[in-house]
Amino acid sequence: MDAARAATSLVFDERFATRDEVKRSVWTTPFEPDDHYDLSWDTSLHTPTAPRERYFSASLSNTEVARVLIVETHTTRIDAAFHLPSLPPTVTEIEWIEVARGHRRVGIGMAVVRWLEQRFADEHLIAFGAVEAEQFWDATGWNRFERRAMTVTTGHQLHGKHSASPRPLHLRAPVG
Repeated sequence: MDAARAATSLVFDERFATRDEVKRSVWTTPFEPDDHYDLSWDTSLHTPTAPRERYFSASLSNTEVARVLIVETHTTRIDAAFHLPSLPPTVTEIEWIEVARGHRRVGIGMAVVRWLEQRFADEHLIAFGAVEAEQFWDATGWNRFERRAMTVTTGHQLHGKHSASPRPLHLRAPVG
């Protein structure tokens, strides 16, 4: 299967976290445990208000083949060492995309990204590529930004330091 066929065959569904009626500050993600995924999607969130996370699943022939977690990120929380262009106060961050084992490397992940681009066409989209997923994010055609070395002042000494995480940031600006 290629990305074009996957894009036309996938069915997307938005899912919602649910609140525990007894422990009102505990929300649970909408996904059940599933051995086809490497990430633990069945976790609880401890927050007094509705979580800012948005969840989507992608199905192919009534079988869930991908899961997505989207969060609204305040741009002030993005490391200035990326030297990004001017951005609005918030951007839409693709926190996680995971394709189910047995369905990987056939274009589903790219089809999910293309769907997200359409779904959030008027918004800036960002993703921090995991070390093992850099080639995938580079293939999206999004702009890649690396953290640049920053100088940190401690007392009277200057120390050149790199950020702890080497993960690049990928950015897609709104269409139009």
